[in-house]
Amino acid sequence: MKIDQPTNLGDIDPARIDVATDPKPKQSRRKVQKMPALLKPWAEKAKARMDKRPASPGVMMEPRGDLGDFQAVAPHDNHEVWSLQIHDAFGTRSPSTVAVFMDQLRSLCGQNWNDERKAWHPSETELNAALNFINSVQPRNEAEAALAAQMLAVHFMTMRMSSQALKTGDAGMASIAAKLARTYAAQMDTLQQARGKRRSTRQHITVRHEKHIHTHQHQHLAAWGYAVPEPAPSTLPGEHHGLAIEQRAEAVCSRPPVSGEDPVGQVVPIGRRARKAGV
Repeated sequence: MKIDQPTNLGDIDPARIDVATDPKPKQSRRKVQKMPALLKPWAEKAKARMDKRPASPGVMMEPRGDLGDFQAVAPHDNHEVWSLQIHDAFGTRSPSTVAVFMDQLRSLCGQNWNDERKAWHPSETELNAALNFINSVQPRNEAEAALAAQMLAVHFMTMRMSSQALKTGDAGMASIAAKLARTYAAQMDTLQQARGKRRSTRQHITVRHEKHIHTHQHQHLAAWGYAVPEPAPSTLPGEHHGLAIEQRAEAVCSRPPVSGEDPVGQVVPIGRRARKAGV
């Protein structure tokens, strides 16, 4: 690309070109189709949404004396209204703050070659886009305007690194682009938190009532030689427990007495002292 040709054809100098009297562009080789009818109602709604958006201040880059430098000026004849728009876009009433922010935005944008001045000047298209980005955030003060400017810088770096990574296939550039994208998301969260719009997390708690029934198995019955009865199909675990105790008692009572020298009916021997005390 030659340096004497503008790198951005979107930059139009209203002082040299009158868009209203500019001849129509040449017809393309492809046949232009008629707009579908279903787009008409959508276009009306889109226009209504666009009219509600904040008006962009706009800016033009004009030469500053014979120094070879360029300065931002109003794109219309009412400089006072334009100055109010610029101050409102940065959330400040300080002209010094506006001047600093505008210089910083200019340094972020690319440059185009001015054939008349034989010098480079900041791209009006990128500068207008940057200014509109800040204005869309609608910062309430200088701190939020600074955060919006940082978000813009991260966005520019992310897109340029992503472009280089896609063209060259460099994994390192792709990794940096991914980190920049995460940084932009973190900046967006910081802006929302500064405005009291933190992320709301909804937590659903479900309370369920569960009834646990414990079944006690008596292993000592099996040790004594008695089979543990199986509960009937309609018998609850609690009834099984009571049934096992009753069967155990019946088994103990029906067991034949152990032969010995003690009187009949006394199954377990009792000591002498205990016997005398009983008498």
